[in-house]
Amino acid sequence: MILRTLCILAAVALTASRLSAQIEQVHIPQLHDVTGVAADDTLNIRAEASGAAAIIGELGPFETGIEVTALNSSGAWGRIIAGETDGWVSMAYLSPRPLPSGGFPNGMRCYGTEPFWSIDFSDGMATYSEMGDAQPQTGSFFAARLYDVVSGFDIPLPNHDLSGVIEPASCTDGMSDRTFGWQLLLLTRQGNARHLLHGCCTLDQR
Repeated sequence: MILRTLCILAAVALTASRLSAQIEQVHIPQLHDVTGVAADDTLNIRAEASGAAAIIGELGPFETGIEVTALNSSGAWGRIIAGETDGWVSMAYLSPRPLPSGGFPNGMRCYGTEPFWSIDFSDGMATYSEMGDAQPQTGSFFAARLYDVVSGFDIPLPNHDLSGVIEPASCTDGMSDRTFGWQLLLLTRQGNARHLLHGCCTLDQR
């Protein structure tokens, strides 16, 4: 049942051959830490990928766990989430962490709207909540990976069974001006009811 569900979701997203070609072209979101900034200084977040663009925020000199969701054409600037919008930071002052290999990315958080729902993945456990729930549901999850960046999962919960596929792709939540670097197709099963939902995900640790 789990394998069949994941295969169906993967087919809905993209065929394997198209997915492989897409991954070669898409930026894989990656965590970074601020580096090379003086202890009494900050790293500016700008509205556009330019040193002349308006400053819309800042990162501290020792800030860590910043997810870069895209690069500009030259690779000199990285797009990050800045509050309820996107911002750009000079990549000269961001040190990348190694991309996770083999296992499900720990700390992934996913959200969706209409209806509002969220899933937090941490240390082999998943916590699911949706609008109207008295309290979130938590359970262990089972995962498989494709091309080291596409993750399929199955989560048996007391009131729901969830299956999904997370892949790197530009994603917006429709409620803000933020652009996430991962998208999720989520299949929820509750009794005889089935719902296919779309959401966005992030690894950002701020």
